[in-house]
Amino acid sequence: MVSVTPSSVESLDFSHLRGKERKITQIIEKTYHNNTESDYTEKIEQLEKAFNYSVEKDYYWGSPELSFLYGTPLYEKASESQKKVLNHLYWIGQYNLVAASEKSTILFNQVTANVFFSLGGFDSLCHELDLETNQERYHIHAFQNIDRIVQDGIFGDGDANGDQYRKQTLDVLRDGVARYMGSDLTLKFLSFNWGSTPFLASQYYCARYIANISLKNKEQVYSLHCRKLENSGAHVPAPTAISRYHLLDESFHTTISQLLGKELYKEFAKPSAYEKFLMNMVIYNYQKHGAGSLSGLAPGAPLKDELFMPALYGVLRSSVFGMSATEALDWIEKCACTEHQGFHVSLQYVTRLLNDLRRFFSSIDYFWPVNKEWSIMAEAHSIPKTLKANRRAFNKFARTV
Repeated sequence: MVSVTPSSVESLDFSHLRGKERKITQIIEKTYHNNTESDYTEKIEQLEKAFNYSVEKDYYWGSPELSFLYGTPLYEKASESQKKVLNHLYWIGQYNLVAASEKSTILFNQVTANVFFSLGGFDSLCHELDLETNQERYHIHAFQNIDRIVQDGIFGDGDANGDQYRKQTLDVLRDGVARYMGSDLTLKFLSFNWGSTPFLASQYYCARYIANISLKNKEQVYSLHCRKLENSGAHVPAPTAISRYHLLDESFHTTISQLLGKELYKEFAKPSAYEKFLMNMVIYNYQKHGAGSLSGLAPGAPLKDELFMPALYGVLRSSVFGMSATEALDWIEKCACTEHQGFHVSLQYVTRLLNDLRRFFSSIDYFWPVNKEWSIMAEAHSIPKTLKANRRAFNKFARTV
């Protein structure tokens, strides 16, 4: 258990937060009550247990734009069945990354809950964080199990290039998580700090909000697709429904992130110069390494195309497309290094995310202007810059094939 340093706590009086009249307390208690009464996690578990890829493989699981290679010249030539595979692989790829992110969320929920528990007066908050942690475990299990079933259904056991895709997907996942959350050493450093003072414990939720709103940016599109299917009386694929229920589950988590990140820190002692510097560097580094990406191979994905090239090369060489090595390499080059609709779709998602982040961070007084305005992220999202970077990345990748 991570303890709170005595000097951080002994001079603070939190009795005013225990009263029902306090807005912060009221919102926490209402959120915890609503989350407890909801059954979204249970519905996700039921859908996962009943999931059968042979039943769902003939449907799009979300808007076609949320597909690998969407908007590229190759996508226009692909068959309907190939497009659906690209849609399905995008879904499981996204939720593999979500599962990895939620593993770190479990750790930091527990670390920060220890701080709030030690302070006293935060019982409802600690219960809510414990509930969220349990929900994350169900989410992770569902995402990873469906990923395994889908990859088995698409590639089978005898597809060597399918095996290559699986390996490269793990590499993308590892690199993607590192970009989002840092190395193991960084995670240990942050765990120690976010568990050390009330201010830093509350400000972890600024970082968590980035993950919350990034996922919401796309899950709203899945949810809209789900509602359209329901309204028309059409079949709703299980993954589509899972995305919707996950969005609803995570809405409680997002509320807590907003409340703790933007409001609760004001109830604590003024942050030290170190605390302010640490949080500013966390957001600054995220802008430099986690948010500065625009993908043409996976529209809307917050990762660089160089990470997707090996995995998608494996898909093109697999039984799904059946390409020769030369054909697959040529198509990767065309899709990554020439401007197409996919880049513009990515830009729309990124612009929406940028606006959401600016709204959240602009009112937090201690952040540097570069972090309030998210100016590094704004400058990085340029199609010409991305095409230049992709050309360099492709040349490097081509030498390894």
